[in-house]
Amino acid sequence: VLYLPVADEDREGDYCAAALDAAIKALETLREINELPSRAGAPRLSARIGIDLGDVVQGNIGSSGRFSFAIIGSPVNRSARLQALAKSLRASLLVTSDFADLAKRSLTDYGSRRLKGFGSSVAVVGLSQLS
Repeated sequence: VLYLPVADEDREGDYCAAALDAAIKALETLREINELPSRAGAPRLSARIGIDLGDVVQGNIGSSGRFSFAIIGSPVNRSARLQALAKSLRASLLVTSDFADLAKRSLTDYGSRRLKGFGSSVAVVGLSQLS
């Protein structure tokens, strides 16, 4: 999970677009690496990405003897569920339609989906599997 704080809510759409562009570039880079002659015969590298937007809590969690930095909140869980859903949908990247709208991007519609741990369905869009 990658956490990107939105410092200026007026630029929220710009941040969403930049995050989406970075995710797509990472997937394209994996595809390029797989095409290298030195990778011939090697297992293909792949990744699936889930992205969402919302309020989270971040900080050190634990006792005085052992701290662990964590980020918790619904967007973190939804992102993880989107990443897992991408496998069954044969997608490389899934985001909520709200996120895509803020990013001003048109992506493949994967319909309204129920995500484990959430009471209501969420509209999901994304990119099909990049070869």
